[in-house]
Amino acid sequence: MNAASRVRKSRTALLLQQPFFGTLAVGLALKIDHDPTLTCATDGQSLIFNPQWVTKVDDHEIKSAITEMVLHCALRHPLRRNGRRVDLWNEACDQAVFSTMQRSGIALRRGCFANPEFANMPAEAIYRWLQQKSPPAVTTRPKPSPQRVPTAPQQALAFDPVPNDDNQPSTAVANQQGGGDKPSNTSVAPTQTGNPDAPQQPGEVRDPPPGTDKHVAEANMARAIQRASKSAKRMGFLPAQLQEEIQEMLRVR
Repeated sequence: MNAASRVRKSRTALLLQQPFFGTLAVGLALKIDHDPTLTCATDGQSLIFNPQWVTKVDDHEIKSAITEMVLHCALRHPLRRNGRRVDLWNEACDQAVFSTMQRSGIALRRGCFANPEFANMPAEAIYRWLQQKSPPAVTTRPKPSPQRVPTAPQQALAFDPVPNDDNQPSTAVANQQGGGDKPSNTSVAPTQTGNPDAPQQPGEVRDPPPGTDKHVAEANMARAIQRASKSAKRMGFLPAQLQEEIQEMLRVR
């Protein structure tokens, strides 16, 4: 089974096991990025995966990564950087998401750790803490680019559409160019650096695509969260703790 099929399979499993997160995931486009240091990423409109990483991990890791990226989108992390240092913002967003997953009873990927010092803190507050502790240009993770720009024309690398997705719950996500699994005409450009054997890093939070209207994207995501919540309730899979987290997501501005 190739990487695209494994991601689609894991997303479908997430839809059945955690319908709130799975419903949100169905509304995001799927793309690939061959950066050897990358596991996954999101720009608020797409779920982006390194196919080499996908082939090396089990289904739990993929489902957990999808959940991470969906939470970054639900918490509007790609829209909230506002000029902050990219590396520290990524660390802060990771900790905010890991804490939310832990409170919701969702297992983290191997190597991911929710620092108890950051429990119940938003990404902005965690960022301020990290900024005070981190000297300029020093961080515990590689510095990702806020928005990868192709250096040369690339062949379209988006995942193929899922044939049966029309029968699955869908949601309108902050997507100016269409959501779901429709193939994109452009790919995320692979970076030219990195060691294929280097340790895999946490997922990246990237800036949204150029031209994204922040207010429209936030409103679309709020509607997507409400729809996903209703879908999960209909399926009987919306624990009380997760309902509290959803209310917090809807308060994010």
